[in-house]
Amino acid sequence: MNTEYVINRLLQTVLIMFLVSVITFTFVSVLPGDPVVLLIGPENAATMTPQAIAQAREELGLNKPLPIRYGEWLGGVLTGDWGTSVRTRQSVLTSIRERAPVTIQLSVMAWVISTLIAIPAGVVAALRRNSWFDRSATLMSTVGVAVPNFWLGILVLLLFAVKLGWFPASGYVDPFEHPVQGLRTLFLPSMVLGLAQSATLMRQTRSSMLEVMSHDYIRTARAKGLTPYQVTVRHGLRNALLPIITILGLRLGNLIGGSVVIETVFALPGMGRLAVGGIFAQDFPVVMGVVLVIGLAVPMATFLTDIAYGIADPRIKVGRSAS
Repeated sequence: MNTEYVINRLLQTVLIMFLVSVITFTFVSVLPGDPVVLLIGPENAATMTPQAIAQAREELGLNKPLPIRYGEWLGGVLTGDWGTSVRTRQSVLTSIRERAPVTIQLSVMAWVISTLIAIPAGVVAALRRNSWFDRSATLMSTVGVAVPNFWLGILVLLLFAVKLGWFPASGYVDPFEHPVQGLRTLFLPSMVLGLAQSATLMRQTRSSMLEVMSHDYIRTARAKGLTPYQVTVRHGLRNALLPIITILGLRLGNLIGGSVVIETVFALPGMGRLAVGGIFAQDFPVVMGVVLVIGLAVPMATFLTDIAYGIADPRIKVGRSAS
């Protein structure tokens, strides 16, 4: 692997995370409301003197200028201290470690579902171009891109959880402790999240397969008497993988960030729901910790995608033509 490429990627990741953290910290800081009032409750705050509220703000470090507060937070992150939640007084790292498995399980399961749906559908749509299946798959992918996740999630909850009762409406069970019940709690949110991602992946798979299947070496493979499976999978799909891998890799990183809405709709105790609670309570350390983790997911997914290029096609030199 090209060492210079790895160093450049790491520097880009650091720069991206720095910019994201600055923008997020600024926007969260200017949200209306006082974190102290939200923490102690409006009723209790009404009985406190202005001096007591000012003292509470000083203890939380909220009376300092915004650049100083950001600098203190950034210095703590670099030394391994991500701060303490204003609401729960729990370490931010501890909160993230407790919530991260839920988000990772949801994202990976959604990624697997979208892959299992999109790639076969895209291949069949390309092989049967302009057929009823191709038109139906194209229509469904367009609908999948257009429909908001939260709206689809609510419909799925009403149908499969409330009306039919096939799946629980909310809550979470660890699949590693109780596999069946755990998968039941994750299936609906994973399906909703995966369907939106599968729409783009299916269209990309179809386009790539249509281009590859029109090449001369495909006609040569057919002329040699190879089976349709060998022509389609070994010669067609294998050569169409590179743009598909791009979507797969980038979508895995986006799924982690996109889980915020789904976790809120399905009441899953993941990082997304933790971030939403932190935003409403203006819990700066929690919000910034979650943003830092999610901000790392996309650059890391991009880096792993470039590595996958070299595995899928050894002719590509990672760090040069793949970048």
